Amino acid sequence: MTFRRRSDEREHVAMGGSVDYSPPQLNASPSTPSSVPPPPSHWQEQGSPYVLPHSSYFDGAHGFSIDHLHLNIQPPYPPVKSLFEHLSPHIAYGSAHNSGERCDAPKCDPQTRVAVQEEIMGWIKHGDSDPLPKKMMWLSGPAGAGKTAIAGSVAETCATEGVLAASFFFSAFSGSLNRRSKRCFIATLAHHIAGHRALHQFERELLCAVRNQPDIFHKTLRDQAECLLIGPFRAIWNECDRRGWPKVIIVDGLDEVEAEQYHDPTRQESCRAHEDDQHEILNALLAVSQCPPSPSRRISDFFATSARASTIDLFLDSKYSPDADIARYLGSKFAEIRRRSGITDVSWPGQTALDQIVDISSGQFVVPTTIIRWVEAGVPQQQLNDVLQQEWMRVGTRNPFAALDALYRHILIRAHNPDDDPRLVVKWILCIATRDTSGSSAQFWRQMLESVEGELKYRMEPISSLIFVPPHDSALFRITIYHKSLIDFLCAETRSGDFFVDKPTCNTFLTDRIVKVLKDQGPSTQRRSSANDLRDFMAQFLCLKPFGRDATAQGTQAVLHLQSSAFLRFLSEGSKTDLALCDAGWWTHLLITGRVSEEAESHQDAIASLGQNITIIGSILCGIHKAMECSPMVISSTHDSTAQLSDLGCHAACRLWRGGILSKAKELNWCVHEIEQVEVGQLERLTIHGFNRRFKQMGQTQSDGSLSRCDVCQPILGDS
Repeated sequence: MTFRRRSDEREHVAMGGSVDYSPPQLNASPSTPSSVPPPPSHWQEQGSPYVLPHSSYFDGAHGFSIDHLHLNIQPPYPPVKSLFEHLSPHIAYGSAHNSGERCDAPKCDPQTRVAVQEEIMGWIKHGDSDPLPKKMMWLSGPAGAGKTAIAGSVAETCATEGVLAASFFFSAFSGSLNRRSKRCFIATLAHHIAGHRALHQFERELLCAVRNQPDIFHKTLRDQAECLLIGPFRAIWNECDRRGWPKVIIVDGLDEVEAEQYHDPTRQESCRAHEDDQHEILNALLAVSQCPPSPSRRISDFFATSARASTIDLFLDSKYSPDADIARYLGSKFAEIRRRSGITDVSWPGQTALDQIVDISSGQFVVPTTIIRWVEAGVPQQQLNDVLQQEWMRVGTRNPFAALDALYRHILIRAHNPDDDPRLVVKWILCIATRDTSGSSAQFWRQMLESVEGELKYRMEPISSLIFVPPHDSALFRITIYHKSLIDFLCAETRSGDFFVDKPTCNTFLTDRIVKVLKDQGPSTQRRSSANDLRDFMAQFLCLKPFGRDATAQGTQAVLHLQSSAFLRFLSEGSKTDLALCDAGWWTHLLITGRVSEEAESHQDAIASLGQNITIIGSILCGIHKAMECSPMVISSTHDSTAQLSDLGCHAACRLWRGGILSKAKELNWCVHEIEQVEVGQLERLTIHGFNRRFKQMGQTQSDGSLSRCDVCQPILGDS
């Protein structure tokens, strides 16, 4: 018997089961019911998911018995996922305008950027009444103009006034890939919208949509937008009062979106450009804005063509009086500095100094904010005089980036670089900004980059106006680079000049640090670290972009040694020598078991799941022969790995790592003889799928219940 309810002309199963009577005889009663009694009221659906209670039909009954009753009870339906459970794995929580991750994000100071904020809010509130209403607004402007601060401030205002439907702030500096890519974009917007109190009908329809199409999160953004946004809105468009609905979706940092790679990353023609995913996001937004419920090609091309009829183009130029806003900002900040520093001269720093800073800012807020941080980093009067006396203060407005670039050079030259490496701090900055895929902590980068403890603080302290390094007692916090324009500056040789470090040099530098960790079995500056500290370090170390897995590269047909452990392509001669001094067996044990020592056997000691690290093992095994530039040779087919790897044509590091990996894998009950049979010169051509077929874990339960085994690699197991 199944009880059902009707809601909006849809039938939802409230609970299920069947009861077959034969028929029952109730000795305590002269009459027997001819039908099954209705379910108790508390069986009714009280929301989602539906619940099958465990109470009896005869609660409180006594003094009677039932004879010849045959029950056929169907198993209850499994618990039904709630909407949040469906969406949660696909939500970028840090992307919301008010997320904890954005606690230190830039915002407009009071009484600054008032004109542009008023224009945006006017469009949000009253734009629908325009003769030709526009459904999208594009806020653009030069780097450092304050776009993110304006977007964040407008989002706060909209949230306060109840008109914010959703927000998504992309960030190239975020430790979470979900904020740097498109993968969670639509689901996050849907989650925000469903949480609005005026849109409970949308929440209902969204739940139906994800239940009907649970794989929607792996579809194109256009399909996701149709299923998770447009469809639910279309279903409720005419059934309720829309006057209380929110009106606006705010998206920031679209130009910081990184493309996801779905194909072989070694084939240049198959690589997706960042603009491809940016364009896909824009098309999805355009589709949403054109729905009744509204909001590589280059972004500017998109708004000039596809979205031209639907878009207001708002460019941050002199129309919005950025100079006046900057002057107000400077006045407020210098007043704070006077109070905090005990400066009694209320006229300091004087109108002339303020005018100079406003003049060289060229409307870019990043210039005054960086100067203020510089002034706050020391004795304010001395710090400000140091800035004002520089030649670059007289560049005027000839080049919008000239003042910013000169300011960056002025600050960076004060970093405490060693005499033998005047670009060391720049290398550190680039490693932190561009080689970190997991949002590593400040403590990790101290351990990774320092040659002696305390070095990071000492060398970076003079540039604290550009980069925030948390103190030692806040080691789990991340290092913060205040503005993306600093990385743009460092990556452009024409702008950074003597500070420029090219990609191969940066990769080689980080590779040397990686090899040092391999050699020392951990950070060299923390030799007395606890097991927990070492485990935390290793978990982050294995996710470094040149060493660990590339989170954006997918597909089992990718060439293995290019898919992971790319550090092998940037080995210096010193690193090649150090690789021959490593304990390959120790690292193989770590990567296979996820434990930092053979004694630590509890599950809590594991730093990563098995599948995540096998690719690293394979990429080293398959790539080290070429990386060491060994002589071509043919290895005879044999099951004796020691004999196979004894050829003197190989570099010592090649023999050590291949022998150590295979020997330790056998010891840990892995089948490796098929890998041993591959000619060493052909290993570099193996795909991920090809390696996984030849490198297999034994002792696993198979479909027939037996344990997998290999009589070649584990003859003792095979005979047991």
